[in-house]
Amino acid sequence: MHHTRWIAAATATLAAFAGFQATAYASPAAHPDASPAGHQVAKVSYQRGIDLDFYWYPGMKVAADVSTDAKYAKALGANTVMFSIPFYTSIREPYAGSATPPPAQLAIAIRAARATGLQVGFRPLLDEANLNQKALNDPADSRTGFLPTNVAHWLAVYAKMVVPFARAAQQAGASRLWTGAELTRFGHDKGWAQVTKAVRGVFKGALLFAANWVTPNDLSRLPGSGGQGLTVTADAYPPMPYPLSKLPAQWAAKAKALPKGTVLTEVGIAALANAQYKPYAYKPSSAPLVPAVQVAWFNSACGAVVTDHLGGIYFWSVNVGRSLTIKPTRATPAEFTDSPGATAIKACFSKLGGS
Repeated sequence: MHHTRWIAAATATLAAFAGFQATAYASPAAHPDASPAGHQVAKVSYQRGIDLDFYWYPGMKVAADVSTDAKYAKALGANTVMFSIPFYTSIREPYAGSATPPPAQLAIAIRAARATGLQVGFRPLLDEANLNQKALNDPADSRTGFLPTNVAHWLAVYAKMVVPFARAAQQAGASRLWTGAELTRFGHDKGWAQVTKAVRGVFKGALLFAANWVTPNDLSRLPGSGGQGLTVTADAYPPMPYPLSKLPAQWAAKAKALPKGTVLTEVGIAALANAQYKPYAYKPSSAPLVPAVQVAWFNSACGAVVTDHLGGIYFWSVNVGRSLTIKPTRATPAEFTDSPGATAIKACFSKLGGS
């Protein structure tokens, strides 16, 4: 995983959710995405997703690599994938970097994934290594802590940066587009309206924003994440300092605070002892390797989707073009391919209606 985040447990009942507009959190089944041609794609009861982390380099065999990864996701029972593409920032404004796939390459990737029969979404994701290299007004060196010096200017530049990718996604047939992810310190700024307007001008599918699952107060503000009118998904890494046997109940209790139909995104964890205490920690570790932690985490998150009437789940992540036979190790603890974690994901998707 290329990033970390701080997510504190949500433990209070949120009566404020009772007054929320249902359309803000519409279930995928209730509002199927429109295709670029204006036709309705098939309704799905759950989004069964794999996040494809797409760091590009010159000479990369994008179509072949994505086709392999998409077929792998489909073999697990996925019906959709999400491309997370990196972008970078100074304290003043965002920019596409050397590892950001050019719009034409993103279009190739989307077409390759769609050719396998999957629905496709994408989102720009602020690279946290960029933040770690620069002290960008961010005490936590994370997307959740980053704050530009001038939010209005940053969002104006961001809107211009995202539009070519949104246009490419539209032309390639993507169903969903996340306008942003985890920018907690200014995720509710009114300036996001210009981003939504700019993207909506070229993209006709569903627009979303990936918010952080933080505290009851943050959850109560979810409707404003990324600007009004977007469907909000929850990047979900809630710390759970409990034995593995208690994870199902804890996941169900925490997911209960989310509005009906919310989709869990970035569900992942290292296969290390006691990783549930800090599920956002992905760096190499000397802790004992315990694949059962990853299995229990995946099983429990999946169970919460059903128990709490959520809209789906995306597991984090497959790195585009990387071997699919890498097992979790102390050096790569968050990997799940070719491991019990992958078996748990396949069982989850089967539970959610996959083949």
